[in-house]
Amino acid sequence: MKTKICSHCKHELATSRFWRDQWNCKKCNRELAAANIARRKAAGLRTASSLTRWRLKYDIFCHYSGGEPHCAICQTAFLEFLSLDHINGGGNAHRKDVVGSDLYGWIKRNDFPAGFRVLCHNCNQSMGAFGYSPAEDPELAMGPPPPPRTFQGTPDDVLAVMNKYSHLPSGEGFKRVAEELGCAVGTVYGYRKRFIKEGRWNTPSERVKNTTGKAT
Repeated sequence: MKTKICSHCKHELATSRFWRDQWNCKKCNRELAAANIARRKAAGLRTASSLTRWRLKYDIFCHYSGGEPHCAICQTAFLEFLSLDHINGGGNAHRKDVVGSDLYGWIKRNDFPAGFRVLCHNCNQSMGAFGYSPAEDPELAMGPPPPPRTFQGTPDDVLAVMNKYSHLPSGEGFKRVAEELGCAVGTVYGYRKRFIKEGRWNTPSERVKNTTGKAT
């Protein structure tokens, strides 16, 4: 069995306990790497791997920004806020089917292909969710929602309008009832449940019984 002496712990170990062309054993390598990461974090420094990643992202942002990195919509230049956007959409499918988890590495290996731009996370999220960014056109920005619709009438008012549309399928009919009364469809279904219990709504035919007991 071939052996080597670890230059760190000084133990003579089988060569299988070493990485290729390394003189520290695997165990010592892991311990030294962890200690180095902890030391750099304690000093407020980035690790070597994060620095490499940071430089790669910076180079890619510079390329697609045509200079200093900035959001193509709102122009923010804080690197912490920036991300890459697939201009024509389909980013999730592209990462899943082609790129994998290393988008930035794939871009560099493929010589910076077209189809990408730099956006801040806010603009990127808004473009994905709504198809626009309010930073591009403030008039598109969402305002406060309308106040909830409240119905001020009596149960008999509701029943009368339900009777009016009772010839329609319940889903369509109740939608028309809600529109006429200015309330939510769920409110109409709530009254329907109440009227069924009171015997004022005939569920098989979806007809309201009049006072004589005959379906109208």
